[in-house]
Amino acid sequence: MSKNQAEEHGTWSAGDLRGRLAVSAKVSKLLKERLSRPVYFRVSQVEGELVIEQVAFLRSDQLAELIGFDDRTIRGWAAAGKIPCFKPPGSSVNLFELNAVLRWLQAAGQE
Repeated sequence: MSKNQAEEHGTWSAGDLRGRLAVSAKVSKLLKERLSRPVYFRVSQVEGELVIEQVAFLRSDQLAELIGFDDRTIRGWAAAGKIPCFKPPGSSVNLFELNAVLRWLQAAGQE
């Protein structure tokens, strides 16, 4: 049976099946990683207009990796109020708004 005939009849060789399962596993892992991240929105009112914007937050370990510092350093800065962060009620985790951190880094670079 040719490859085209196999596809039409829904039969696959072991190699084809392994390849398709590997791709399926990769897509599944990617979707699980992306869909498991929380989505945050900031709602505000500007000149009588309701403004809704999506906000990206990073944990201290993610921020440390991004800017090249140790996680303990980032947490120390947060505890000392040196870097803008947000601690959700009932949580021990600091979240760092990506845009606020970028503005903070830019301001620190200008000093």
